[in-house]
Amino acid sequence: MLTPVLVLFYRARCIDSDKVPVEGPAVITPNHFSFFDHFFIAVYLRRKVQFMAKSQLFKRPMQFIFTHGGVFPVLRGRRDEEAFKTAHTVLGRGGLVVMYAEGGRSRSGELGQARPGIGRIALESGVPVIPTAIRLGCVTELPARTCVSIRVSASDGSCTLAIVPGCGTKSRDGSSALIRHSIAWP
Repeated sequence: MLTPVLVLFYRARCIDSDKVPVEGPAVITPNHFSFFDHFFIAVYLRRKVQFMAKSQLFKRPMQFIFTHGGVFPVLRGRRDEEAFKTAHTVLGRGGLVVMYAEGGRSRSGELGQARPGIGRIALESGVPVIPTAIRLGCVTELPARTCVSIRVSASDGSCTLAIVPGCGTKSRDGSSALIRHSIAWP
């Protein structure tokens, strides 16, 4: 239903979506510039995806839509173990989890610092991490007829991150930085 709107109205296109595994667990890690980013990601994956979203969005009337639409809450600014349990459960069932690498929307239009949570889920789960870039031209809000491009990074579509014995915060931060670097549009 959304595909014609995104393709015609926003002239959206996707580059290398075939690099996303057609089955099995994976973490999609796009940048986040617009409220519409989740629609741009979901419409081209052709697989059911579940999004981690800030808990502040889960208020009526949107709470019902989010809860039944594949979105689960995360408490921002703190270590939310429940959100990580949910993400691991989705991945354990062979699903796709979308986590914005920056942990929130960039208001400046610049790619922000990757949050350590993305590195944590990558290291703990051991599933493929698929850095994904969304480019909105030169704007952060989406006026009509904005050209949107979505690019899946890496030659095989994934970053391989391994759990290092005794890894701690530095390893999670390093993994998050690697994912952020992979998202950067060339």
